[in-house]
Amino acid sequence: MPHSRVNDEAFVAVPYFDMESYKFKTTTVVQLKHIDPAAEIYYSLEQEDGSNGKFTRYTKPFTIDKTIQVTIYAEKNNLKSPVTFRKFYQIPADISITVLSEVHPMYTAGGKEALIDGITGNENWKTGDWQSYYGKDFEAIIDLQKEKSLQYVGVHVLQEVSPWIIYPKEVIFEMSNDGKSWQPLTIIKNKVGTDTKGPVHQQLGGAVAAKTRYVKVRAVNGGSLPAWHESAGSPSHLFIDEVIVR
Repeated sequence: MPHSRVNDEAFVAVPYFDMESYKFKTTTVVQLKHIDPAAEIYYSLEQEDGSNGKFTRYTKPFTIDKTIQVTIYAEKNNLKSPVTFRKFYQIPADISITVLSEVHPMYTAGGKEALIDGITGNENWKTGDWQSYYGKDFEAIIDLQKEKSLQYVGVHVLQEVSPWIIYPKEVIFEMSNDGKSWQPLTIIKNKVGTDTKGPVHQQLGGAVAAKTRYVKVRAVNGGSLPAWHESAGSPSHLFIDEVIVR
């Protein structure tokens, strides 16, 4: 009978990152593994100019303390595996967020911390980096831990009308030093219509000059789907992946 087999000696599998998360606040320990204990793993750390540094043989876990890309490959019997990499992100440690709206269970982006990790997504909303608020506004409170000077506030949002995703009508920002009494900060209106072919994404934000501890943000849902849509009149998704406070 015909048969087939894989010659394991003809190739080397790629190593992998044995870690729960690629985001951290202060430092994180990078641990690499390979399915073949006899394979040697090599890694390189991204340089300041964006290039790869010198590859070093991996012998034990190592610590990183900044946003950086780690590139890896494995070698055995003079055979080299394909090269792969992972970007690790250091996220702000002096900020927290309380989300007051209910997120859609299908689009959570891994939780509320994804909204303040400094990482913005792209037009491919199917990757799981975006949160959805279906038929409702998005509202949240940012706590800067202490009173700070602000120069900019904004949100990063996405639109693709065909799958029911519409930009918010406007984004309203307020400020407070006690988290109870709120004062107006700024309002940013969306100027992109639903007739714009998507997917598209933008940062709805603007410059401010204020000093505060708390920032409340409310992105007003884009409303019902337009008349030309096959599901005209149905509620729309509001997709957001980052609240920016600088």
